[in-house]
Amino acid sequence: MSKLSAHSDETGEADEVTRPASWAVALAVVAALAGPATASAAREPHSFDGSCTFDGVLEFGGGGIGGAPQPDTYSYRGTGPCDGTLDGQSIAQSPVTLTISNGVGQLGCVASVMQSASGTLAFRGDPRRRSDDVTIHFTFETYGSVLTESIPWRGPGAVSGELVGQSTFGVDQTVFDACNAGTFNHVPTHILAHTLWPLVG
Repeated sequence: MSKLSAHSDETGEADEVTRPASWAVALAVVAALAGPATASAAREPHSFDGSCTFDGVLEFGGGGIGGAPQPDTYSYRGTGPCDGTLDGQSIAQSPVTLTISNGVGQLGCVASVMQSASGTLAFRGDPRRRSDDVTIHFTFETYGSVLTESIPWRGPGAVSGELVGQSTFGVDQTVFDACNAGTFNHVPTHILAHTLWPLVG
């Protein structure tokens, strides 16, 4: 059997470690490191079926938009309660954060062409155990104008299912003034949402 010399003692005799023993230790370390990652990768996606209400702010990323569409980015973050079932368990008035990010398009106060964006529903569990938190991913798709005060949207789940909703904007004279000046960059937004069938992502 092939052997590797580890070190010599004072008598000149060498302590020896066999190659198979070294390989066994290395394989044990690799298995220990790979175990949690494999378990995480195999974890089933989360699902939600129910309805939610959110209040937050729709923001535009540039210096501001005006009446005519122009290239810009948009995002939204709102919080509110959800009712229904989460991973098969009933929930009532559960605190949830809706986040929409990486949205781009030709955006304007009178008309907008919004490309799809990334959406998440983040359900907060026991604050003492972050492992109780659940995040479901979906794709946010919408169209329309802020000045219409209310526009529909849909959110296909990353795996399956669909969330649909209605966005209502807090349009007042300051919004009209900002649009006319080309400096409109945010608006309070109320969202109602519900699943057409269970959202899985």
